[in-house]
Amino acid sequence: MKTLTRVAAAATSTVLAAGVLAFSPASAQHVEAGGIEIWGATAASFPQAGGPYKAFSSYAGTDTFAIGLDDKLVALPGVRAGLAVPSNPAAPAGDVAGTTVRSVSVGHVQGAWAVTADGALHKWGGARGTVIPDNTWTASQLGDEAMEVVGGGGSATVRLKNGRAVLVDAFGVTPCAESGQPLSGVKQVGGFSGLLLDGGRVVSVDSVCNGTTVIPANVGDPVVHVSENYATTASGRILQYKVAGTPEAANVPTFVGKAVEAVRADSDYSALLTDQGEVVVWRHSDGSPVSTVPGYVPPAALNGRAAVALRTAGNSIAVLYADVANQAKPVVSGAARVGSTLSASEGDWLGAPTSLSYQWLAGDDEIAGADDATFIPTENELGKTLKVRVTATRGDQEVSAISNPTAAVAEAGAALEATSKPTIAGTAQVGQTLTGTPAVFNDAAATVTNQWLAGGAPIVGASGTTLKLAAAQLGKAISFRSTATLGGETAQSVSDPTAAVAAAPKVNAAVGVSATGGRYGASARVTVRVSAAAATSGTVTLQGVGPAQRQSVRNGVATFSLPRTLSPRRYTVSAAYSGNGAVNARSATGVLSVAKGQTGKPSFKVTKMPTRTKKGKATVTIRTASGLVKASGRVTITLKKGKKTIRVGATVRGGKVTVKLPKLARGNYKVKVVYGGNSYYLAATSATYKVKVRK
Repeated sequence: MKTLTRVAAAATSTVLAAGVLAFSPASAQHVEAGGIEIWGATAASFPQAGGPYKAFSSYAGTDTFAIGLDDKLVALPGVRAGLAVPSNPAAPAGDVAGTTVRSVSVGHVQGAWAVTADGALHKWGGARGTVIPDNTWTASQLGDEAMEVVGGGGSATVRLKNGRAVLVDAFGVTPCAESGQPLSGVKQVGGFSGLLLDGGRVVSVDSVCNGTTVIPANVGDPVVHVSENYATTASGRILQYKVAGTPEAANVPTFVGKAVEAVRADSDYSALLTDQGEVVVWRHSDGSPVSTVPGYVPPAALNGRAAVALRTAGNSIAVLYADVANQAKPVVSGAARVGSTLSASEGDWLGAPTSLSYQWLAGDDEIAGADDATFIPTENELGKTLKVRVTATRGDQEVSAISNPTAAVAEAGAALEATSKPTIAGTAQVGQTLTGTPAVFNDAAATVTNQWLAGGAPIVGASGTTLKLAAAQLGKAISFRSTATLGGETAQSVSDPTAAVAAAPKVNAAVGVSATGGRYGASARVTVRVSAAAATSGTVTLQGVGPAQRQSVRNGVATFSLPRTLSPRRYTVSAAYSGNGAVNARSATGVLSVAKGQTGKPSFKVTKMPTRTKKGKATVTIRTASGLVKASGRVTITLKKGKKTIRVGATVRGGKVTVKLPKLARGNYKVKVVYGGNSYYLAATSATYKVKVRK
């Protein structure tokens, strides 16, 4: 007989504020599942026969949701109509009923939250002043795929696949942080105020998800589970992390095994779950037994059953329990041959059985004394098929499962084995194809199958004799395994591993530079195009025209906008592409021509009218755009009266010049101003002005 010890709860669970309970399924292949019992201030019972359930969330024992073994979310009896699981893809909360679910949580204002298999977060329902309307947040909106949620009506704390955590509320999505730095390595959301991080560090967060470390990492005895009030360590210590100095929980009664989870049921009662699957409830103020408050005594429905997860629901205690049941029957391995050893696996069991026993069968008859996990057939079993029966026991529950039969027991002889191991030909480089030659075995009647391995792990779908190496195999050694099967006998042989798979050789990129020239005073643009046989991510640095600029390459293009203050001339610009893991760095040059700019038309204003006997004055203004160099250079003022023409020259500085006008006879004059331009501006001619000399 084999005695078993429960190492940890089979469901990862999270607690919210008082009155809120949430569980998320474990990620391990073996998942405990069963029924749900809630007792204390309120009571509810959801038997295993209706499920089994592997995760659930309940508000005070009333609105209860559960996740079944098929990962589908169901509303259990008693859930009010406004909280029905959403099923309309076009609605804000999306289709939750039609997909699989990772996590569920129902809050104290009856607002429900769920994380679906695509990593999206869904919220629906709610009452009593909820401020979050029905909605769906995608993984990209959250920052990565959501894995676990703890939510109420007004907000939710979400653990992401990348190890971060975020707060979702009416203000949007806020990363949880400590000292201004986003938290990383988050393993469990232990309620609105507790996060468990790598190394067993516990961070307490406030209403805007600003965190403070309350329990540091501890390699020797790390925290492995956090609830809203307690943190449980690997050795079974229960710490009150919300109390200064994080003292150990007070007045815990003696119990068998060690604590794996602990919760506070209300202001005076706490409960813990042991690695034996037992629930212990105590009055934490003085340690008195719960028999003084009968409502907190574990219900009879749990007698002889294994509790696998424990939390509070308001002023009540909630437990996920499992009956002993077989989930996968035992398997016999080895050659069914006289004198050869056969081995039996345990199978996979729900309900945390405390012991397993074995019995070998020849046909359907028990073999006397064959009650171990291994068995060596004798001449008595020659020609008979063999099976093993494994019986799991917990309390008064006893359940058996029988393996498939072996082939008929054969005479003693040489064991099935490889006479030459597999080999691999080819270059271990991403993009290259390897060819495997299967092993040869000593019995040609054996059926041989093959499997490619990367770093010792099987590559999904790679069971042929060739393998094209992908980026997923980068840095891993590749091997080729052959498995021979004959009757109940199996033998394997694995090739020597290749060197670690190298990256594919980098390809060269074609870099082209095109410049859209402009005039002085107008922006110019340089476009750099990068093309290659691989993705052209990376950056381009542009030099040769003002300060160096750097831009990311998007869809093969990097675009640079240049200042409008570039001096008119011809520029040679240099574009340097940084390259990436698949593409070599590359540079190219191009030409940018900036032409002279345009001024406004020169303006002319007489400030002192000339006469026959006195000279006059006028102001000429050459207007330019704000921020540009003021106009300078020569202007010529032409005054015409009939056939008589008078020209006056002047030099503009800072966009303006005062011109002395000669003595003029009485009459009407037409005046034009011509600006000759300079190194920045083109020439310009004014409109025609009329000047009347009266004296």
